[in-house]
Amino acid sequence: MACLWKQHLSDWRNPSYTAVRFIFTVILALVFGTLFWDLGSRVSRSQDLLNAMGSMYAATLFLGVQNCSSVQPVVAVERTVFYRERAAGMYSALPYVFVQAAFYGIIVYAMIGFE
Repeated sequence: MACLWKQHLSDWRNPSYTAVRFIFTVILALVFGTLFWDLGSRVSRSQDLLNAMGSMYAATLFLGVQNCSSVQPVVAVERTVFYRERAAGMYSALPYVFVQAAFYGIIVYAMIGFE
């Protein structure tokens, strides 16, 4: 619990990092939603289904790459603490990642129109 609270304070003290992640997530979700607008409701051929599956794959891949690239500067600063807590199994950024993934999923899911 202490490590989770410490990580929460660390993320809270770095609002630019958190804001950039969330802003980029919303922008990326809107781009994918616009790009694949209403693709999920048009599934009459097998190619349409493959296109929908490809859009889900691309949306997931881009969010993962974005998270990996945005966390590198933060991990470089807190590397020692991160390795120690990760090895002990105490590190978790779950609350921030869950909220980010929920925003992204809701926007993309609604705009693409998956059933």
